Amino acid sequence: MPFIKHPLVRAVCVAQSLILMLPAAPVFAASTKTITCDSRDFERVRCDISNKSVRLKRQLSVSSCREGRDWGYDKRGVWVDNGCEAEFEVTQDSGLSNGEAAAAIIIGGLLLGALAMGDDDKKAPPAASSSATTPPNWAVGGFRGRNPSTQKNEELTIERNGQIKVFRQGLTLPGQWLSGQQLSIQNDIFRAERISGGLRLIHASGSSSDYFLLD
Repeated sequence: MPFIKHPLVRAVCVAQSLILMLPAAPVFAASTKTITCDSRDFERVRCDISNKSVRLKRQLSVSSCREGRDWGYDKRGVWVDNGCEAEFEVTQDSGLSNGEAAAAIIIGGLLLGALAMGDDDKKAPPAASSSATTPPNWAVGGFRGRNPSTQKNEELTIERNGQIKVFRQGLTLPGQWLSGQQLSIQNDIFRAERISGGLRLIHASGSSSDYFLLD
């Protein structure tokens, strides 16, 4: 079977393959249930229920419950007499062949598994791109220049993990490398371009300034 990516479609295809492997003979699956039938006032009482077979499961009355005299059954139900009260285990056809019943279980289990996998896929966060916040090699290091936004001299350190520190007039300001060639310093966004000996920061307003690598 070719690989199918969608879990729900894959589950259905697997179920169909397994169904084809099941026996073709229509042997019908059976189900059982327990009923109580009571001969009130020692009168004959009939409890209607379609069945394949019936067996006495537990006698509840003091009076005897002997099959053929005090209780019996046919395809349409169970009867009790002479004060017999008992629980009877009734075997019925489920309406599905063994193959169909097995197929229903297989499909149900596979579909539940597929839905769970689908939920997990939806809940799983997208994998972060390792290059999204990683600056290029030419932008990593310590630089000195004049901020195009504040027009103040400062030293700029860009680390390989994308963290940025700006040293300006005794203050240390945080920054972060963003996607592509964009970076932020406090609330300002800049685009970085490579130049000889350093980099150029271009502010969103259009102003720019050059920063050169520290010796």
